[in-house]
Amino acid sequence: MSKGKSIDDYSPEELVEEARGNHIWLNAFMCVRPTDDFKKDIGDMILKKLEYTDMRDSLGISKMIILTVNKS
Repeated sequence: MSKGKSIDDYSPEELVEEARGNHIWLNAFMCVRPTDDFKKDIGDMILKKLEYTDMRDSLGISKMIILTVNKS
């Protein structure tokens, strides 16, 4: 089994705290007609967050994050 904590072992309060730490803010104007570079940057942000998480799926194998996103 991989190092980390299964999502099933988190309390509701801990899940909210995890989501708070994994927030991505997007510029709404960039979302109207997103460029390939903008979309690549979003993917890079998500992959970086996955790289540093200790949360795992219910089997404890795959890295997992709870992500919140807003655009404004």
